[in-house]
Amino acid sequence: MRVISIDLGSNSIRALKVDCNRKETLGTFHKTVRTADGLNRTKKIGKEAIDRVVDALKEADKKLNFKRCKAQSCNY
Repeated sequence: MRVISIDLGSNSIRALKVDCNRKETLGTFHKTVRTADGLNRTKKIGKEAIDRVVDALKEADKKLNFKRCKAQSCNY
């Protein structure tokens, strides 16, 4: 089973693709997206920040190929 883990923080996004059966890392992705840019002032994530996150997810998909991976949501 292949799994992609995505960590979206206030400044950056990271993705990790793992083959759980073989316990092998298949790829990683990291990009600064400044998610919280302007958050103190507006109390909302801005459209520009959302666009940067979406663009980064598209880049990560191109690099890691999200297809054929198990989808799961975790809220901690």
